[in-house]
Amino acid sequence: MKIAAIVLSMVGNAAWSAPISVATGPFNSYQINVTTFKEKAFTNTVRQKYDFSCGSAALATLLNYHYTHSTDEAQVFKGMYAHGNQGLIQKYGFSMADMKTYVESLGFEANGFKISLNDLADIGVPAIVVLDLGGYRHFVVVKGISDQWVLVGDPAVGIKSYTRPAFEKMWGQVAFLILTHKSTGQKGFNSSADWGGVTKAPVASGVFAPNLANFSVNLPGPNDFRF
Repeated sequence: MKIAAIVLSMVGNAAWSAPISVATGPFNSYQINVTTFKEKAFTNTVRQKYDFSCGSAALATLLNYHYTHSTDEAQVFKGMYAHGNQGLIQKYGFSMADMKTYVESLGFEANGFKISLNDLADIGVPAIVVLDLGGYRHFVVVKGISDQWVLVGDPAVGIKSYTRPAFEKMWGQVAFLILTHKSTGQKGFNSSADWGGVTKAPVASGVFAPNLANFSVNLPGPNDFRF
């Protein structure tokens, strides 16, 4: 079994996933599938392909992995651009308003909300938020919230967790939520598969679902929340 352990350690940092043969003796071997930590981080998160595409990758993550709408970053990027104000998009980038317009073209109802972290946890559905990472504003998907941690799908690095105080320092308490198919969204929130990516399980699995309309706010103007 030493040979097997050495082979696994050698491929642990590889940038691919494929079956490998592991020798266990002079005449015996077997195949195992190897998934790297880097790949595992993006199991349920769409990886952004460009520095400026975190918004489309975040929305693709939300639709694909939380609302069973099969899509990818390129489709979302093209769709938001086609349905949005192209002049403003070219100048400021995509906004939550562009996300709203695009998902409504797909038949979803969505909006931006001024909301606390506790209220977001109580609603129990995934949300797109903007984090201020040292002056760089970045779209991520909130995938789960526990008493101490916030779990996000980050298009740049994959699954990641922050302590609640650290998260709140970076977040402006604005979230983009899909309002239709609430039960579908709740099924994937605080999922053990996502928490397993960072090995921090939520303290409590029960969530509550107050009326989303209680938290509804008007979306910002065209120059707000554009990153």
